[in-house]
Amino acid sequence: MTAGTNRPRFVALAAALLSVLSLVAAGGCGGGATGSSSSGAERFEVRADTTMQVKPKLSRAKFIAKAESICREAWPAIRKDYGIYGRTEESGLSKKRRTAEAMRVTLMASIDLHIFDQIHTLGSPQGQKIAAERLIGAMQEAVERGQRLDPLYSVAEVVELYGPFNKRAAAYGLHDCLVNSTHLRIPVPPPKPPV
Repeated sequence: MTAGTNRPRFVALAAALLSVLSLVAAGGCGGGATGSSSSGAERFEVRADTTMQVKPKLSRAKFIAKAESICREAWPAIRKDYGIYGRTEESGLSKKRRTAEAMRVTLMASIDLHIFDQIHTLGSPQGQKIAAERLIGAMQEAVERGQRLDPLYSVAEVVELYGPFNKRAAAYGLHDCLVNSTHLRIPVPPPKPPV
């Protein structure tokens, strides 16, 4: 592939990712640019409101079933987003740095978009508002910390970051929503072919 054919694909992917992030911001997640990443792109940090609207007709069992369905559908999309970004990251970066950038830029935002936003939109079951808000609050805290902290270089580090969320999710009955190695199954992004 030549530099001329690879650049439009990268620009299209970058535009698509920025569009998704714009939708996330417009959808209530909020966020702002804070400097730039090692690739020169603006860094976007997700900040969200974790207040949930109580849905009186939503039972705990229905909430769990719907959240589990959201998560089952989300994991393939999250892995796909991660793979696409990893393949388009600068070829001059080391394998370790490509992994860290893909985890910070794509993995955190994808989990926020595909899981957090969708569960937040469900609302909380009657009598479960505090528990539901603590659950999604733990996820959002992990997303925000994952974007602010030192780089994450492995799935094990991501799983550790989501430990408080995973504990709450398992206790609540959301096993398909756990951020663990089984659900992530993400490879280290391969280097982009030289141009």
